[in-house]
Amino acid sequence: MNMTLSDVLRTARNGQISKLPSVYLRGSSIRFIALPDILKSAPVFQKVTAMKRKMEKELQQRQEAGGKRKRGD
Repeated sequence: MNMTLSDVLRTARNGQISKLPSVYLRGSSIRFIALPDILKSAPVFQKVTAMKRKMEKELQQRQEAGGKRKRGD
């Protein structure tokens, strides 16, 4: 998964810190991502969770309806 970060503080191996306006990271170079716990309650994730539940419910209803049909109907 590729990422674009903005307002980045970069620390070089020698300890020198530099500020960059944006950085693009290729997915194959990313090893670990730590996100703050507060993101769990972010509005955007609540919308995604609600949409996922709705889609799962619709899928379940379709599967139940499909099981009630007989051949040729």
